Amino acid sequence: MFDYIFGYLLGIVIAGMVVVMLLSRNKDAKAKEALPFAQAGVAHEQAGRFDAAIAEYDQALAIDPKLAGILCRRGRTHHSNGDYDRAITDFSKAIALIAKDDGPLLGRGAAFEAKSMLKQAFDDYSRAIKISGSALAYHARGTAHLRSGAFEAAIKDFTAAIRKDQLLVAVYQDRAVAYGRIGQREKAEADHHRAAQIGARQQTGQAASVGSA
Repeated sequence: MFDYIFGYLLGIVIAGMVVVMLLSRNKDAKAKEALPFAQAGVAHEQAGRFDAAIAEYDQALAIDPKLAGILCRRGRTHHSNGDYDRAITDFSKAIALIAKDDGPLLGRGAAFEAKSMLKQAFDDYSRAIKISGSALAYHARGTAHLRSGAFEAAIKDFTAAIRKDQLLVAVYQDRAVAYGRIGQREKAEADHHRAAQIGARQQTGQAASVGSA
């Protein structure tokens, strides 16, 4: 489940950040020079060639070390490669560059959580919530609470996430687990049922979309 949260969270929040950050600086010669390396890095990363992706991101950042989107992508790739310390370093640099964006905080929080540094993870997730109040931020903190055994706090965060976005299957699944841990089986079953309903609708929608393509 942690791998799902990290991939879903950063896939949505950061997946397009490289292009966005570079296009926002399209008059910057360094950004233009770094773009081919960034694009090659994304292609390697998506194919699971993490060492090759990191090498390309290294090249891009050697040209312009202030490209926060590429720092986030390299941080994500370090995390996928199991190198959480380097991931934390990259996300920290990105946070210093774009302090009002929750993406790097969520990424660094996930890396802290992977190292079982839950206090630091909570701090980053809480900062992300203050910045964006997004469902993903609440969900991330909720999973950290769940992992630490703070089931009531986890339920509170999962409920906040559902208020923000009622279609996140994983949030209902995680809240069901939390309810089950405190003996509220009916609520757990209701959340499992709701997750199954949403998942089925989403699969039907995806199938219809493919069929009409």
